[in-house]
Amino acid sequence: GNSDLDCSIVSGESAPKAVSAGTHVQAGTLNLTGPLTMQATAAAKDSFLAEMVRLMEAAEGGRSRYRRIADRVSALYAPVVHLAAFATFLGWMVASGDWHRAMTIAIA
Repeated sequence: GNSDLDCSIVSGESAPKAVSAGTHVQAGTLNLTGPLTMQATAAAKDSFLAEMVRLMEAAEGGRSRYRRIADRVSALYAPVVHLAAFATFLGWMVASGDWHRAMTIAIA
């Protein structure tokens, strides 16, 4: 049969793709308009969609190293910034005696 397919999940293309008899259709596309009779030419584990899942899992596994580095940096960043702000407040409080000015500068 003839139909239009939504391939956005597979290719990112938002415009429907017209297909007819003999057209190769990838797993994960959505049939929009007409009935289709299809024949599977690959096992589910060999499909394009399964390959995308494998690639996403591999990407998530590799990202964990960077996530650990970011966690370490963020664990240090917040206390250092707060201590610097507190030291700035104390310094300006001692220097000027004006708590409003010291607080404004510490927050900035």
